[in-house]
Amino acid sequence: MRASLVKALIIMFWLVMTAWLVRYEAFPEKFTDAAGGYRALLQRGPLILDSWMQIESQGLPIGHSHTWIDTNLDNNQAAYTVKNQTVLNFRLMGQSQWIGITVDAVLDDQYSLQHFSAVMVSSVYTTRIEGRRGKKGVFDVVMKTPAAEKHFQMEIPDDVVIYSAMSEMAMKKLVPGESIRIKTIDPLSLTVAEVVIEAVRREDLDHGGVNKATTLLNIVYRGMSVSAWIDDEGRLLREETPFGWTMRASSSREIMSRRRQAFEGADLFASMAVTVNGKLDNPRESRSLKARLNGRMIDLDGLESHRQVVTERQDDHVVMEIAAQDKPVTVTVTGAQLPRETEQFLPATIAIQSDDPRIIAQARKITSGITNSYEAATALNDWVYRNVVKKNTVSLPSALDVFQRREGDCNEHTYLFVALARAVGLPARINIGIVYAEAYGRPAAFYYHAWPSVYVGQWVEMDPTFGANLVDAAYVRLISGELNDQLKLIGVLGRLSVDIISED
Repeated sequence: MRASLVKALIIMFWLVMTAWLVRYEAFPEKFTDAAGGYRALLQRGPLILDSWMQIESQGLPIGHSHTWIDTNLDNNQAAYTVKNQTVLNFRLMGQSQWIGITVDAVLDDQYSLQHFSAVMVSSVYTTRIEGRRGKKGVFDVVMKTPAAEKHFQMEIPDDVVIYSAMSEMAMKKLVPGESIRIKTIDPLSLTVAEVVIEAVRREDLDHGGVNKATTLLNIVYRGMSVSAWIDDEGRLLREETPFGWTMRASSSREIMSRRRQAFEGADLFASMAVTVNGKLDNPRESRSLKARLNGRMIDLDGLESHRQVVTERQDDHVVMEIAAQDKPVTVTVTGAQLPRETEQFLPATIAIQSDDPRIIAQARKITSGITNSYEAATALNDWVYRNVVKKNTVSLPSALDVFQRREGDCNEHTYLFVALARAVGLPARINIGIVYAEAYGRPAAFYYHAWPSVYVGQWVEMDPTFGANLVDAAYVRLISGELNDQLKLIGVLGRLSVDIISED
């Protein structure tokens, strides 16, 4: 019951509201020339932009977003620099958290993207990503964290732009009934998703005590709908999310006067609790659970597993039967040949560095002399539980960085376990879902959580955050996978509730 989904929420919020890398895929008739990306937008709009937005939760400020453009026509290769800075200051699980995200996009004098950078800084971790144009539009990208540096290439089409006040130039032309489809590339997680922006109706909005004529927009990202109000000059005045976060146009003076104030509202983690009807008296001893999950679950692909059976599926709910994880009956010898379908859960990834010599050495040390795969997995689980300090963090997960710092929440524990398991030949994957528990003096509820599965002859779910070698029935998996997959949960945020039907 840690902050895993809160950090995904922060990244999503930044994407939807402040700093997309986007490519226009389809437009209404009047936007047929906009597929040119920066060229189409900059040639018909002002080259000097300065947009400030205050971010609020429960009516109180928790941060701001600032977008602007620098112009240097003396340098053909760096004529324009589009910048966005987002800062968040809030309480998470009783602790103050500060996060800064900065994104730059450098364009040449023909408005072609030449270089981009993204930096996410928190109180614990820093991630830097930088890309430079190479041959044929392929960018050489480097990702740096305190413990690792990764180089790779990715293709970014010429019609890519940074979401900013420039995108509002296109949106302001929308009239009710028209829409724009956008393909987004997030420069932090390097994931791709489609955004649909639809003009709903004309509407008056009270903005700072002044009545403004606006167009109400509906922005859909990964199944989540955000409402936005834009005035006739193309200025974005307000955005609202289904989970209570908002942005409103502000001035630099107002934002700077508040920037050092700590968030005094309810804890953001507690506000993300999933409403539950019914009660589990002893969840850690729960052997079976039947529950109804209310919300649009149709797009979630992790509901069925060896522990979970969907008995009813509708557009607005599912009914599930969940069993506690039993001790495995079939256990392999470490190093034995694996079923082909499990091999996809062995390779290293950018965030799961199971091929790093430091990870391999530690994993071998922990499992030295153990030939039973389940015993090897429990040894790894116990080591992570005992050696990683339980601390709330907001970061882009990296197993190697967790191994170096030895602190973090459920995502950090899970990423490190998965890396260690893969390093000694045990297929492992990340589960994201909800777990029933009490948290920080609040009534018991379901909270978003991450935990791993490991293949030891059959799949077994463990929890290195809580030190559980076998999870109970109060763990409900919604999806499995890394950050890009975790963002699929965005569509249920603020809309998910659970009805407990029966338990044993």
